[in-house]
Amino acid sequence: MIIVLGAFDGYHRGHQQLFYAAKAMSDLYGTGWTVVSFTPHPKMVLFNERISLLFSSDEKRVLEAILDVPSVLSLPFTSELSSMEPFDFFSYIDSELPLAGIVVGYDFRFGKERKGDTSTIKDLCLERGIPCQVIPPFEIDGDIVSSTSIRDLVSRGKVEKVEKLLGYPFFMEGVVTSGKCRGRELGFPTANISVPSFKAIPAPGVYAGSVMVNDKWLPVAISVGRNPTFGDIDDNKIEVHLIDYSGDLYGRDLIVVFLGRLRQMYRFPDSKALISQIKTDVCRSKEIFAQKNGSMALFKGPSVLNLLTDRGMIPCVRDAGL
Repeated sequence: MIIVLGAFDGYHRGHQQLFYAAKAMSDLYGTGWTVVSFTPHPKMVLFNERISLLFSSDEKRVLEAILDVPSVLSLPFTSELSSMEPFDFFSYIDSELPLAGIVVGYDFRFGKERKGDTSTIKDLCLERGIPCQVIPPFEIDGDIVSSTSIRDLVSRGKVEKVEKLLGYPFFMEGVVTSGKCRGRELGFPTANISVPSFKAIPAPGVYAGSVMVNDKWLPVAISVGRNPTFGDIDDNKIEVHLIDYSGDLYGRDLIVVFLGRLRQMYRFPDSKALISQIKTDVCRSKEIFAQKNGSMALFKGPSVLNLLTDRGMIPCVRDAGL
């Protein structure tokens, strides 16, 4: 088996270069390929660092369907694993999944005190008699694409730039929970989305996006923040207004796709001014949704629809080979 080895917090365009290389290597040697990653994220174990993750494990399953990743092996990353010498670490991976070749990124480090680097893994593969390919950094506009830089962009609400670096729109999966029904009182009912505490959240503001209901992607206006006009929320909340939709979504899992940032959060003088602005936000959201057919097409393939059907998020899908 050819393996792509790394700590993948989602799969950005730099990671995708590793996938292309693994696919080419697997075709050359007539074997399969897979991604081998670790949970929890190694930084949480090595540095006792709490980081916001770009994508949850469930969200990564969606990405794997979009990117046609054949399989993923997620290994537990423990203090014992982190204390292994590079050779022992390599042997452990080989015992879990007999190796036919390895693909890693230019900055891959492994083993005790991160002593193993790309030169180390090349030597180990040479001793083992298997191919090893190290993929150079992938740059866009002169900047290296990395999960760290993408997290920073998400935290600043730069969702259009995030999409450019990921190769697909940023999204989140969450459960619809009850709220204060403020949107309904204003004439724009919203679904309140609860996401895991570790999930990276875009900066407070209003965004254009899309949500799948049943097997249809619908345009939405997304609010991330504390409702400053009313001042009755302590933490940032994610509220989604599904445009031209009426129905009960409480308790359902939804995937919320961010397609563009409309504006920052404002405190309006009264409800009338807020309603006027929301009408503008809704119109702009519909326009952006209509312009983003290419981005949304990634989420409409049979692999994604079949995955969501298997998870019970949508009913039996038409034209998905079921």
